[in-house]
Amino acid sequence: MIAKKKMLIFFLGLLLSACNDNNESLITTDNIKPIIFEQWTKFNFVEREPYLYPIPDDIFGEGSDDGSAIVSSSRTTLTFYDNDLYEKSEFFDMHFNHQIQFKSYVTNNGIFESNTTHQQYGRHLGKLTLIDEDEWVLSPTLVSGTGNFSKTTNYKVLDISGQKVFYTIDPQTAIKFNGIPYFDPIYGVEATRLYKKLSSSTFLSGSKCIQIQTVSQDQDTLDLIHYPKPAPVPYDQVSIQALWERYKAESNRKILFKDTEGYIADYGNSGVAKLNGIYYYLNFYAKGEVFSFEKIVDEVKKEFDYIDDLDLSGSNYSGLYVDLSKQSCHYFNPQATELINNLTGLV
Repeated sequence: MIAKKKMLIFFLGLLLSACNDNNESLITTDNIKPIIFEQWTKFNFVEREPYLYPIPDDIFGEGSDDGSAIVSSSRTTLTFYDNDLYEKSEFFDMHFNHQIQFKSYVTNNGIFESNTTHQQYGRHLGKLTLIDEDEWVLSPTLVSGTGNFSKTTNYKVLDISGQKVFYTIDPQTAIKFNGIPYFDPIYGVEATRLYKKLSSSTFLSGSKCIQIQTVSQDQDTLDLIHYPKPAPVPYDQVSIQALWERYKAESNRKILFKDTEGYIADYGNSGVAKLNGIYYYLNFYAKGEVFSFEKIVDEVKKEFDYIDDLDLSGSNYSGLYVDLSKQSCHYFNPQATELINNLTGLV
């Protein structure tokens, strides 16, 4: 055990030095035991019509012809503090359906969710175990029932010093914006201004990021979605209950987990559930892999393959996308985050 602890501390020192090029990544206490501290931040930019919710006209990269579309943003920061994982989400003019506060994971025997909030770091997601230099395991908090539940994330830490910001955040949209004339007219004034700024900027030396490879879980779950309150139509209780009752009458995909009666749509993995008299939108995930970056890249590549077939100039946008995706990121270290904040005006 001592040898394993020494190896783990050594690895954490390397990983944290990649995340924070300062002296705050390891905090020493009186008993000399190091406390782990690191932060990674994810950004999402959505161009949508400037209407109030719940109009869901918010497809990324597709604005209005009159140039009036606005750019909505979200910023999510993961904080690793000792063996706890926290998540703080901030929304800037984001459509309501993207403003997910947190999720409850319902298994056959238990309900797991965030039940505490740190004033600075946000919601407590659960206990964290770092396995080696490319894997962590998150164990959400059991709030009802019995058993354990965990999600395993495999990832890479990349050095993105000198890379173009836009191509690193979202190579799919960056290629369309900078290289494919067919897509030029659909961007609004605000998005065009932002995308030009992101396209011309590069990350400074010391910028690092996390690229998530896969996420898997050890049980089937109903992921119940918690939205802010009060919620507008169709995210209010009356609307969700009406859909639940319709699914109950029509759907053959019924799932009964711990204190929860869920119904899944005949297509996809979305649905509705009832737990302790409260109704939720949900996603059903089977045991095993629930996210694969490689599969997402393959799907997007198909779109560029189609564009290449239509382009008589002999373009190879598909190959360019695959190459850029290898250095694209999901979460950024503090130095890279500061640059993105400055470029986007997020405070």
